[in-house]
Amino acid sequence: MRRHPVSEPASASRRTAPSATDGRAGSSTRAATIGLCVFDLPAGRFALDVGMVGEVVTVERAVAVPRAPRGVVGLFNLRGGAIALVDLAVVLDMPGATPALGATPLALVLRQGPTTLAAIQVTAVVTVLAAAAVTPVAADRAVDHPAVAAFVTTSTTGVVSLLDDAYVQQRIATLRSR
Repeated sequence: MRRHPVSEPASASRRTAPSATDGRAGSSTRAATIGLCVFDLPAGRFALDVGMVGEVVTVERAVAVPRAPRGVVGLFNLRGGAIALVDLAVVLDMPGATPALGATPLALVLRQGPTTLAAIQVTAVVTVLAAAAVTPVAADRAVDHPAVAAFVTTSTTGVVSLLDDAYVQQRIATLRSR
């Protein structure tokens, strides 16, 4: 398994966290400056807080797990430990998402503190932003998906859907409880 270094660009701007009134888990009323990992899925371009992304790895081999929950593509070896490889679009119930074993060898290893949650298949890691201007989703605005907490717009990545970390963690945790 090969690790992929990801560097942060020099340019940075301020991030405003989604408001607590938008009804999303993990929302905050305070402004914050955080880094974002921007990546592509077949469903589009997304971002997560870099604090949740432990590393980017190449998955050379994943083994299918009989009777695994929908969205679990398989297990792979990460430094001697078995890690679940998941299709995030399927786990988040995005329209038209269907799991595919080995569809892409690139994965983001997601962590919550010292705990590894899972790895998500990605088509590409686009960039890591030191910070980005974020447009919170308005409480009265219809959004394509409940996992989208805000939108990020940059000159290099265009409009990116920022995923709600707590929502993603909760959906991945439901895979373990099955």
